[in-house]
Amino acid sequence: MPSDEKEDFNSLFDDSLEGALNELGASVIGEVEQFVDDKKLLDPLLRSLTSKKELDRKEVIDMTMKRVVESIQAQAISLLVLENDGNIHFKHVYYSKLLYAGSDQLKSAYEGKAEELKSISFPKGTGIAGKVIESGETYVAFDAQNDPNFYAGVDNDTGFVTKSMITVALKVREKDGYDVFGAIQVLNKEGGSEFSNIDVGMLEEVASYSSKAIKKIFFPDTEFTANELAKYKARLTRNEFIDLDSDDFEHDTKLLELIEPEIWNRYVFLPIEKEGQSIIAVAMANPLDFQKRQDFEIKTDYKVGTVYVAPEEKIQAKLKEIFGGGSTDIDIGEAVESVGQEYGTSTETVEKVDVDRNANEDSAPIIKLSNRIIEDAYVKGASDIHVEPFEKYVLVRYRIDGMCKKILELPRDIVKPLISRFKIMGELDIAERRRPQSGRIVFKKFTSTNINIDLRIEVAPMNHGEKACMRILDKTKSTLPLPKLGFSESNLTKYREAIKVPFGMILHVGPTGSGKSMTLYSALGERYSPELNIHTAEDPIEYTLEGINQMQMRPKAGVTFASALRSFLRMDPDIILVGEIRDRETADIAVEAALTGHLLFSTLHTNDAAGTVVRFTEMGVEPFMISGSMVCVCAQRLMRKLCTECRQAYEPTEREAELLELDTYKTDTIFKANPKGCDKCSNIGYKGRVGTHELMVINDALRDAINADATSDRLKEVAIQEGGMISLHKDTMEKVRQGITDIEEALRVVQPD
Repeated sequence: MPSDEKEDFNSLFDDSLEGALNELGASVIGEVEQFVDDKKLLDPLLRSLTSKKELDRKEVIDMTMKRVVESIQAQAISLLVLENDGNIHFKHVYYSKLLYAGSDQLKSAYEGKAEELKSISFPKGTGIAGKVIESGETYVAFDAQNDPNFYAGVDNDTGFVTKSMITVALKVREKDGYDVFGAIQVLNKEGGSEFSNIDVGMLEEVASYSSKAIKKIFFPDTEFTANELAKYKARLTRNEFIDLDSDDFEHDTKLLELIEPEIWNRYVFLPIEKEGQSIIAVAMANPLDFQKRQDFEIKTDYKVGTVYVAPEEKIQAKLKEIFGGGSTDIDIGEAVESVGQEYGTSTETVEKVDVDRNANEDSAPIIKLSNRIIEDAYVKGASDIHVEPFEKYVLVRYRIDGMCKKILELPRDIVKPLISRFKIMGELDIAERRRPQSGRIVFKKFTSTNINIDLRIEVAPMNHGEKACMRILDKTKSTLPLPKLGFSESNLTKYREAIKVPFGMILHVGPTGSGKSMTLYSALGERYSPELNIHTAEDPIEYTLEGINQMQMRPKAGVTFASALRSFLRMDPDIILVGEIRDRETADIAVEAALTGHLLFSTLHTNDAAGTVVRFTEMGVEPFMISGSMVCVCAQRLMRKLCTECRQAYEPTEREAELLELDTYKTDTIFKANPKGCDKCSNIGYKGRVGTHELMVINDALRDAINADATSDRLKEVAIQEGGMISLHKDTMEKVRQGITDIEEALRVVQPD
């Protein structure tokens, strides 16, 4: 290179460096430019790798080099390869745009120097790059000009002054060790500072995940698997690779069941897990295909959260394995949209519209919508579905974690066909619209998904039409062990002792949805053994228990709780569970069973434990029969738990400290829900529910009070003073002190004593 040309180049370099450093202050502009440039390079590269299944030389190298320069803030980077002629060749040279910012002339000069370097080669073992390729070890030169291994010939040829450098080997694992075929070399840290150990680690990381891809480019015979390509794309885009062939791999079955196979197959997405109420982690081939992600979100009403990278063909194979060819059903969004098209209106409007009077419960949009409402509720963890007609619209709400949430507003005129469809599914009379009806929907009869649930449906006439309420009964759902239900240590010990008695009556009381059935099932699960004969009479059967005889009530056929109890007593039972004691007949038989050597579990709808005794006397059962048969009564509620990720600590107010019985005011901290929530709790502040309990164990003092026909207040007083009962209120306050819930939720569920 002629000396005068070198001087012009160096002068141009100095001027541009000063301008570049001045521009560093415009950080926002720089970030925007970096994003745009990054997207320009990454998008085409990943589209190419995903669609063509082959490596594009320019795209792979450009993106790898650019990512290194961005991460380490180097002024220049070179890719060197040891070729078959025994020499090391410059295969790619990239200069940071900060070197020529604002100068097209200097930019052109640097691009010219990069091309010149590609014509340079030097013998194996020469310079720092040669030493690294020989040894396979990283080399850092903090003062390159005075480093004995530095080869100054390149600087002399280009006019670029190397001050410091990191050189990392490009190597791939072979059967007998590593094959080192080249090196990546970065020069001069921006701003004049020295390279750090973090910079070295970053460069080694990039080299580790890029080596196989780079080797495949220059040595086409290199074996490069689909998983290796996916790993490269994952690391390049700073996402995580997921091995679909691993024995540890699990996919989210519920999400697969909710969203139709056609959707998963169309977008080639595989759900990994649910990260929030409407956020899912997925595996996909190109994590930067934002258009596909956006389309998927619009179609499904789910947001894509964490993205894992896997080979597209492996995702397709996994979907085919799961679905066996897939389905053509549409999702809830399309079902709602099709209802609007059927009725000549947008489903987002709540105004009265003209409808097609020929449309009915058998029309395709109504069938699809009814199915999708149920499927959507199931996957979101809802316990109940409410379809409610109002003057100008139909409201669909789900009860999730004990709270109703608005999901859809539909055109007013679909209420008749939609409710009729649910009636057909529940085997109810669609012509009867003047009286309430009850039924059961066996959902697997009406869906192509793998969702195996039943729904208890209740339809009743309201002011603006019939309302349907459906309780979801997940037959695949397992029960929880007793320690997971929220019992305090003392209550758990007392309850376990109570359920071990050979005979007597154990009752659970509380409003609908307070967790009574789950507790009863958990108790039966703890008591079960092959030596015991256990029978249950349920309406409906909510959980299927292995080894336990369960009977579904069918009042129309004469199968009631009372008739079931009579039958059970002639079938040599040890333990009997009666779903609910509703009337005098059932109460009398239950007490008789408890007094004649059977352990009987059941439920009532009363507010507290002491009120249960009064309820029995109101049904006509003699007090001495109650005191002689009853073992314990457990009153319970369900409270929402605070999200452990975003709950907020704070000092309680004076009133709160009084309720919580804190010894020292404003010295203890308690927790409350974050009003903004987080991704884990779907921005609600609460996640999941926990039980709170009031356990009244019958003792001699209580028997005397029951026989004396004491009031519920007196019974509660005796239970607390003589039996150590902890009231519902005190149990909720203890859960507030423990940070499980907050005082607002506790007071919503249980009022102070």
